[in-house]
Amino acid sequence: ETVKGVLHRARETATISYDPNYRPSIIPNREEARAQVEEMLALTDVVQASTDDIDLLYPERSHQDTMHAWLELGPALITVTRGASGAMALARSGFAEQPAFPIEVADTVGAGDSFMAATLSTLRDMGLLGAEQRRALHDLSLDQVRTVLRTAARAAAITSSRFGAQPPTAAELSAAVEADRAAGTAPQS
Repeated sequence: ETVKGVLHRARETATISYDPNYRPSIIPNREEARAQVEEMLALTDVVQASTDDIDLLYPERSHQDTMHAWLELGPALITVTRGASGAMALARSGFAEQPAFPIEVADTVGAGDSFMAATLSTLRDMGLLGAEQRRALHDLSLDQVRTVLRTAARAAAITSSRFGAQPPTAAELSAAVEADRAAGTAPQS
């Protein structure tokens, strides 16, 4: 209840991001966990979940069906990480997929956090964070969704290529994204 109260107040000025991170050992009752997740989603602007979390919460439906259901609860952007299979995103403008970048995996600790941080950083660079930008965030174009997804996937790949939770710096991520653009492997938006 405390967290929900903080989120209600924060929504007046901030963009709210949420990663469900469902752990059955903490909330063994799946229906209770679903209710809590869905209540949080109604307060959220940007969601990042893993396929593992979705599989635990909604084993009876596809990842894309869950993404569509979650989008209807209010968020502007739903992203789902799929490990070595890449990532996908859904906004009102449409669905996008991003293959995983080919890397030598050293350690996946921190990859999801790097993905979310890069998502928010890219949205900030687009001028789409803050409560006053909520409507614009809901109007993300599919090209913007693809740019966010690709940048976030690149950040997660860099993190996974290192031992320990070592996300890229802003300069490292920017250089990697520019290299992708120069190689013709990144969307131009």
